[in-house]
This record gives sequence, C-alpha cells and structure tokens, in this order.
Amino acid sequence: RQMCIETAYKQCEGVLFFDCPEEEMVRRIVARGAVSKRSDDTEATARKRVEVFRSQSSAPLAKLRELGFPVWKIDSLQPAEENAKRILQMPLFKVKT
Repeated sequence: RQMCIETAYKQCEGVLFFDCPEEEMVRRIVARGAVSKRSDDTEATARKRVEVFRSQSSAPLAKLRELGFPVWKIDSLQPAEENAKRILQMPLFKVKT
C-alpha cells in the first residue's frame, strides 16, 4: 500500500481539499437520506462517516504538505458555481506551454 501511495504522490501536482464543517456534512448526509429514502443515512451513521473521513484524510493531506505539494483549500459552504470558477483559475488547471 505504501508503494502505491508514493506512486500516487509522484504523479500529483496538487490537491483540492474541500473543507466542510462537520455539522454541515452531517446535515447534507441526513438530507440526502430523506430524499433518497436511504435507511442508513441517519444522524448517528452520518457522524460515524464523518469521523472515518476525517481520520483517513488527515494523514495523506499532511504527507502531501510535507512533500511540498500544494494543497488548495476550497470552502464547501460557498455555491458550487463560485467554487468551480475559483478552481478553474488555479495553477493546477493552467495549460502548460
């Protein structure tokens, strides 16, 4: 697994990190469950998913920063259209000549 991670890092030019408060993530998961009728989208399950996500995403992000890769933080509370415009202006998406 470590070799796979190192290979992925070598191919990485940067990372987009969509930052979202825990309460908002829980709210979105529970709202999805209400619409899709998913029985597993309860508040308790949502909180567990957020906990797992946080525990599994912090180490790779820290490693990327340690290796000098840019990590661009995106505010997930902003409208998707605004974030899309901002993302497309980032160096990661500039055409190299």
